[in-house]
Order: sequence, then structure tokens, then C-alpha cells
Amino acid sequence: MRTLLLGKLADPHSPKSLGYRARQRRMERLLRRFPDFLQMEIVDLGGATAYWHRATIRPARVTVVSIDEWAIRDPAPWMATVQADACDPDRLEGAFDLVFSNSVIEHVGGPRHRRGFAETVHKLAPHHWVQTPYRYFPLEPHLIFPGFQFLPPASKVRIASHWPLSHIRGRADVDPVQYVMDHELLTITEMQALFPRSVILRERFGGIVKSLVATA
Repeated sequence: MRTLLLGKLADPHSPKSLGYRARQRRMERLLRRFPDFLQMEIVDLGGATAYWHRATIRPARVTVVSIDEWAIRDPAPWMATVQADACDPDRLEGAFDLVFSNSVIEHVGGPRHRRGFAETVHKLAPHHWVQTPYRYFPLEPHLIFPGFQFLPPASKVRIASHWPLSHIRGRADVDPVQYVMDHELLTITEMQALFPRSVILRERFGGIVKSLVATA
């Protein structure tokens, strides 16, 4: 039952899931915003090669930057990979057409790291597309739990450890305290402060803002 529910709600790899369809709509919106995306050279901050292997829409070349070695394994010939911290702009060089980032900035670890991440975005390309879940959407997207983002840390840890839809329930390799600390959803005001010259797009589900995209 748990696997079935996760597949219907959030599995980004299942064409039948809400999460997959939301990503498809987002990519279609990106194409409308950047019609030459298929000819672009982009950098994906905090992404993974697996995402682009599965993508139905891809640029001419993509450089995947991640602090995690597992995320940059097995690149295709049209991919490059860099193991680095995207929150440290001094460590990254290059000139790209577009910075792409999908559901990363909420995981980087506090305001200082988010400012470093935004500085990297502005440094690497004249255009960007940075998406993040919206803090005030009622259903927290990582745990699929209503209002999870507003609970005290101790309650979050208990839910992350035992909630049937939690991705880390029963996993000995994940510290639930660290997992909870690494999730900090952003507001529209925070995104606008990080990307002051960007348009903040609202993605809606059932008429309610579900996620945000800073783009310029």
C-alpha cells in the first residue's frame, strides 16, 4: 500500500504520479520561457545525471554539479559532471546559457548557504530557472504529510522515522535528525530576496500555490 500511494502521489519516475505530471508541466513551461532550450548549454546545480537520462526534453549539453558522488555517475556523452558545492561560488567556473535547478535550494542548509547558492546562479549564466516547493502549500512534498514544515523538530523526527509515506522510514543509513534539518521550504519573499531581478512564477495545484520558480 505504501509503495502504491507513493507511486500515485510523488514518484517522479512514474508517468502516472502527480509528481511526474507536475515536472512535465514545468518543463513545458520552461520551453515556453526559453524556446531555444534544446540548443542551450546549461548547468544543473545540485542535480543528478539520472534526471537527464530520464528527461523527455533535454538541452544540447548539460553540466551536472553535485556535492554527492552518486549523483554524477554514468554521464551520457552530452553530459559533463563536476563534484563541488554549489553554495561556494568561488569553486565553480564556466560560462553557460542557463542555470537549471530543481528542488535543491531548500536543502542546502540555512540562509547563508542559500545566499551562496544564489550567488553561484548569478555568476554562471545570464539566465536561470530555479524551482523550489512553496512553504505554505498544505502538503509537505518530501514526507507527503500535511503541515509537516510547521511542526517542532522533535515531532518532525518522529514523523520522518515512522510515517508510512516517509522515504527514510526503516533506513539505517539516514539520520532522521539530519534529514529533518536539511529540509527548509522557502516563501515567495525569500525567493524574491535571493533573486531580486527575477520573475517568481507560481505553480498551482487545485488553485493553491504549490511551488515557485525564480527565472530570468
